[in-house]
Amino acid sequence: MRRSIATVGALVLGIVALTPGATPAAPLQSDPGLSPADKAAVDAGLPVAAKPKPGAKPAGVNPFLAILPDPAKADYSGWAAYMKKQ
Repeated sequence: MRRSIATVGALVLGIVALTPGATPAAPLQSDPGLSPADKAAVDAGLPVAAKPKPGAKPAGVNPFLAILPDPAKADYSGWAAYMKKQ
């Protein structure tokens, strides 16, 4: 009885191990990344952030008060102008 259970278990394990599984689909990229011009600007040490309209509060957190995952995307000049008006 034990031998037959072990044999069936080994066969099932072998079949599962040898059959090809479903390959996971590639994750969707919602962020296309930086353009070549933006990459060159970042390599040169320049920030590449979208600028808000004059007088409007910049989007995102204040880069002077927060720890940012990518400081190159922060709008330092927009926040500086906004805080200067405050």
